[in-house]
Amino acid sequence: MVISSRDGRPTVLSQDRSFFRLSTKDFEDPPAVLTRIPLPRSGSARSARYRRDVAARLVSLHVKPPRPSRHRADARVEREAARLEELAAAHPCRSCPERAKHERWAARAAQLEHQLRGVERRIQVRTETLARQFDRVLAVLESLGYVEGWSITAKGRTLARIYGEGDLLVGEALASGLLEGLSAAECAALLSSVVYEGRERVPLTGEMPTAETTDRYERLQRIWRRIRRTEDDQQVQLCRELDAGFATPVFHWAEGKPLEDVLLETEMAPGDLVRNCKQLNDLLRQIEDVGVPTTRELVRAARDVVMRGVVAYTGV
Repeated sequence: MVISSRDGRPTVLSQDRSFFRLSTKDFEDPPAVLTRIPLPRSGSARSARYRRDVAARLVSLHVKPPRPSRHRADARVEREAARLEELAAAHPCRSCPERAKHERWAARAAQLEHQLRGVERRIQVRTETLARQFDRVLAVLESLGYVEGWSITAKGRTLARIYGEGDLLVGEALASGLLEGLSAAECAALLSSVVYEGRERVPLTGEMPTAETTDRYERLQRIWRRIRRTEDDQQVQLCRELDAGFATPVFHWAEGKPLEDVLLETEMAPGDLVRNCKQLNDLLRQIEDVGVPTTRELVRAARDVVMRGVVAYTGV
């Protein structure tokens, strides 16, 4: 707020009760009058009481700043353009006979630099994302005992030879001896919950075929929940959810039931049965390669009873 002007230097009072003087060097354009208020009849800006009263009136004001006029904005643009023209005229390259050619190459170089910076930004973002993902996966593996620092443990060497979305779950199940004592058909039924995805036209019940497999399935679910909590702590998801929808059909198939009876009970298409059996066989083969001797014998027997009939024939 301007309260007086002497010798072309106005005295300004602000809302925080401070006052100072300005000169023409402090303005690019002439200041605009927003409003007027009455001042105290006595006193001066040097008086604390005077400044307090004026500051109180300033605080109570509600004044919207005016929009800059088009004429004023145009004047600033013209001044800036004139300044740049003067700089260009004084540049040593102004008199270069190949200036137009150099300008084209300079524009091309600037465009390439802009593209390069964009590529570098994308690479940096993706690299940082992969690095963060790697750190989170490594933290999960360390929590579950598959690695220690940069060394792979015995569990880690087993896990390295198991492939699929349920590899962690299989590794933990093998480490806990979950398969010990099961029959070949029960082993196939339990492990089918790791690889099966309910995509058939007719949804299956998801019930386990025997009391023993029901108990082992509950233990497998507890292992899965423990893995999921570890993953949640690191904000990553590696292990897929269990699905017992194929457990009973594959158990009956492994027990030697005819194909027609299995399909009639489940209303599955023959191709669906074959596809799911082959996925289960692939997991059984991996476990056979890494399991302890008793586990290898069990899963080998499970493979034999699953890979029979039409399932074995389609694999030839």
